[in-house]
Amino acid sequence: MRQIPTGTKRLSSLVQLALVLYAHHGYAEESEAEAEPADLGSVVVVSDKKISDTYLGDTKIETTPGSRATLTKFQLEKLGGIGTVYDSLKFLPGVNSQGGNSWGAGGAGFTVRGFSGSQIGIVRDGLPLNDPLFQMAVGSVIGDPEDYESISLIYGSSAISLPSVTASGGSIILKTVAPTPEAGVFFKQTFGNNDVQKTYARVNFGEHAGFSGWISVSDSRYDNWQASDLRAQTKRAGANLQYAWNENSINLIISTQELENWSTMPKTKAQFDSLPYRSGYALTTYPTYSGTTGVNDNVVNGTTPSSQWLMSTSFHVQNYMINSHFKLADNLDLSIDPYFQRIRGGTSSAGPFALNETLLNVDLNRDGDQLDTGVPFARQMLPAQYRPGISARLDWQLTATNKLQLGAWYERWHSRQTFSYVPIKSNGKPYTTNGESNIASDGRGNPIYMSDQRTDSPTLKLWAEDIWNATERLKVTAALAYQHTKLEGKNIGQVLSSGAINYSNPGYERDATYERFLPAFSLDYQADQNNQVYYSASSNMRIPAAASLYGAVGTSQKPETTINQEVGWRYRDSRLSTSLALFLDDFKNRQVSYQTPSFVTAYYNAGKVETKGAEFALNGLLPHNFNYAASYAYVAATQKEDFELEGGVTVGGRNALPTKGKQLFNTPKHLATIGIGYDDGSLYGDIRAFYKGSLYGDLTNHEKIAAVTTVNLALGYRWNNLGRYFKSGVFSLNVNNLFDKQYLQGVNTGRFSSDPSLAPSQLVGPATYVLAEPRTIVGSLQLNF
Repeated sequence: MRQIPTGTKRLSSLVQLALVLYAHHGYAEESEAEAEPADLGSVVVVSDKKISDTYLGDTKIETTPGSRATLTKFQLEKLGGIGTVYDSLKFLPGVNSQGGNSWGAGGAGFTVRGFSGSQIGIVRDGLPLNDPLFQMAVGSVIGDPEDYESISLIYGSSAISLPSVTASGGSIILKTVAPTPEAGVFFKQTFGNNDVQKTYARVNFGEHAGFSGWISVSDSRYDNWQASDLRAQTKRAGANLQYAWNENSINLIISTQELENWSTMPKTKAQFDSLPYRSGYALTTYPTYSGTTGVNDNVVNGTTPSSQWLMSTSFHVQNYMINSHFKLADNLDLSIDPYFQRIRGGTSSAGPFALNETLLNVDLNRDGDQLDTGVPFARQMLPAQYRPGISARLDWQLTATNKLQLGAWYERWHSRQTFSYVPIKSNGKPYTTNGESNIASDGRGNPIYMSDQRTDSPTLKLWAEDIWNATERLKVTAALAYQHTKLEGKNIGQVLSSGAINYSNPGYERDATYERFLPAFSLDYQADQNNQVYYSASSNMRIPAAASLYGAVGTSQKPETTINQEVGWRYRDSRLSTSLALFLDDFKNRQVSYQTPSFVTAYYNAGKVETKGAEFALNGLLPHNFNYAASYAYVAATQKEDFELEGGVTVGGRNALPTKGKQLFNTPKHLATIGIGYDDGSLYGDIRAFYKGSLYGDLTNHEKIAAVTTVNLALGYRWNNLGRYFKSGVFSLNVNNLFDKQYLQGVNTGRFSSDPSLAPSQLVGPATYVLAEPRTIVGSLQLNF
């Protein structure tokens, strides 16, 4: 009888444990670190031939047992121009990119297989970047694309070691550019229409006795394409400092930025049809300090339109990451990755708001009376967030064919979020943008808040992953994680309610706990030198946004859970790479959110959704330095039940909305790209078309926006050996939306229903949509010293 290897026994026990716990959906609510999955190495032996991770042109050849796509540094430089990290994702198969702008500020968003960016775990060098308060994937906090070596998208099955509480639909791994042994300076100057200007510089110190590193700075400026009077600006700084000895290394990675951005105006379909495309919020001034003594000066009421001067965002973000690797033995490696994120200073302003002097017993507009019932103030959200955390992984090569990874992640996120009221100057802008000074006070001298929320959220995750090369062709991976997250919220009393301060309100405290076992399993079969087939399955959990504690659902919000399955095939040779994946994602308690007229985000569970589809990608080389790329994705995201209204709420006499069998909103069924390029090492070019199918703006599928095809163009020329002081240079020209298409790009605020026969409410009415940025032309000059 053949003896079973020890690796087989270990795998078998782990698989059995995973199967037992697979159905565990426990949550105690009812009362890659940026690491990639452990691997045995990039070389797979098949019939005495070696296949390694390589590149086909600029495209990385993927080999993991699951759908994955990577944007390399060359592709980021060539295709993206000045673009944002999120906007660059549209060059990956199956990604629906929307919003943002051509220079890197603003709220760019995306969806993948029907999952929004808030359901994709985004990690940079071990630091989770999704905002826990709203679970949003805020593109403007990610940093300069020039600072990244690669951007990898893992579809569906998230990496088991990912430090994220949002990754129910996959993950994005951002890898920072490593220091080089040679000293040098990288400089890039960018310019374009809408008066785009960006200056970026990176100084590499070279390697000295094991020490190496670089620092970078950038300054970006841009006119709002809907309101050229408003100029946005982002200042960033970064660093990667490394000490390496023997096979050990420690990297300190720093990223800071100060952002000031002016929002573009989303529009309903009716507004899109009737208003000029470039029209945005009105440039209206609502000065606070004005009025007539003895007269009720009611300047702001419920129908007052927002002013562009007040639709702004100004944040200061600091990220600190340490990536350390220690070689404990020939077969034992330890990685420890602590991090800290600080968001402090700056605010988000969302239009004018009326305060009532008679209820607050104070002369707010300084006109000598207390009669004014509509004194305009800017309502500002001040986020103060502190996010310390650490992850650790132990990789143990048990045998020549078996590797075990053990890991742990812990973080304790803290936030204070206030909505305060700041007076407006005669030019229409708030007096301050820090949300703390010069805010409105009542007759007792107490500061006036709409809300004053303090949130703590500790998270612990433990995991084990076993990779076993069963044969020289077959690799089996089994993993199990346990995640425990607690949300603890406190809303301080004495806040504005119905226009007056409720001094007897002591506030309230709420907490909710979510825990779950998360198994994962995959089979990877290398059929021959060119063909690979795989199957993967995993269970993921996305906890509710912390802000939901303070909404109507409170602690009744359930976690979103998914079971992601996929079967795939890859083919590769020296001239061609292609892949096909079929996927099925089942999730419960699908979380949806919408923004109320008072700019408060409300949350609901929309029930079960089944997402199934297929993705196809093709990359190849042609004669005479030409290349081509194409992809297609089909996504059917079907709601499996009607949405039941709770708490006695009815819409049009109904206590449920007809959502069963309908496509999930903001999810096009069809996405495709096709492009052809040329690159001879000096001259390069790429022209690529993007097709986005029609999509719905509401869960009942009453409102649909049309399909669209857009085209991007990239051209460039490289110089080498320019002289004694210049190593190389590149001039590039990028044109986004080449034919200047005017279209609705995606959903900004979705609705449960846009059925005009139903009475308008917070649940019912026309959705608002993000408008695509008009054609942008961006040129860059890049020099290496």
